[in-house]
Amino acid sequence: MPILKKAGSVLLGLVLLTVIFLAKDGDVQSLLRDLGLSGNGQANTASGPAQGGPAQSGSAQNGSAPSATATNALAAKLTAYITCLNRVDVAMHNNYEPYSRSFPAAFNGGTIYHRSFKIAPYEVDNSFTKDCAAGLVTASKTAPANSELDGAGLRYAEALTSLVPLLNETDDYLNQQNYRDDGWRRMREELHPKITASFATFFDASDRMRAAVESANLMVAEQRLNDIEKQDGRAYRWHELNVMHRARLSLDRTERAVQNGKVETAEIEAAEQSFGQALDGARAYIAANPTVTTRLGNKPVLFYIESRAVDFLTALKTLRRDTAGGDTRKLGPDMKRITESFNGLVDDYNLRVKNGN
Repeated sequence: MPILKKAGSVLLGLVLLTVIFLAKDGDVQSLLRDLGLSGNGQANTASGPAQGGPAQSGSAQNGSAPSATATNALAAKLTAYITCLNRVDVAMHNNYEPYSRSFPAAFNGGTIYHRSFKIAPYEVDNSFTKDCAAGLVTASKTAPANSELDGAGLRYAEALTSLVPLLNETDDYLNQQNYRDDGWRRMREELHPKITASFATFFDASDRMRAAVESANLMVAEQRLNDIEKQDGRAYRWHELNVMHRARLSLDRTERAVQNGKVETAEIEAAEQSFGQALDGARAYIAANPTVTTRLGNKPVLFYIESRAVDFLTALKTLRRDTAGGDTRKLGPDMKRITESFNGLVDDYNLRVKNGN
């Protein structure tokens, strides 16, 4: 299942952030291995699906489950999107945060917190952003077709390509301290208004692409659960993926239940119960099979992530208890704890899979 992680709070400036599932540190091979797709010959194609979108072929478009082949191709297609989100999108959001704190306040003597819009100090000639945009364009033309995902990728590539030259100009202007020559005139009248507008377009494209990837990840995970159950039954691999999948769904449901400072208690309870059932099933399997090992002779990932999963469930319970009767006084801290415990679960899971557990 997509090795999932939730975005940091600087992204998009939302109080309650959109959940995203990303391959850890751009480790696409770990993602594909976790999905059971490594070695299928499709890892070099782009990858991505969208919930309910026409990302399948044949009967899948008519409402039945997608075939394993179509699901594998969709997972492989997601590679370009996930790489772009990990390598470029997170950095772009992070770089904008100090910029937004700096301007327009710096025009009147405020501190300049911004340092650079480069994706990484060692990036040369905007290579990461160029690779990202090119990869998305290629992915949009790769089977299986998916109108939501393909459109989101092309929109993102266009927004990113348009934004980069402006960022380079701004970095040059600031690094060379040209504002000392014109008293911030060019920055105030030209660069800053363009940057603000361009980033608004880019953030919208980012939102859309993240939503499309998020939906695709869910679909691939659900099909992968079905495949694993058919192959091995509900053994450790199924429970591992089910715990992670249900964690993501419960986090999604919780965030939908918390909007505009209000809470839907029934939805919060349902999210808690859904994940609790998945964890109970996993713990029952562990108790019944304490000596089980993977093909490599290691303890399954499930054994190691149990405590992290318990932390996440506890955070869900805390939110439900604190908001009983509509009380929202602890809503912010409770949601922060849920996010942090979810990310802790994801980080541990990703690390274990990456290391071959």
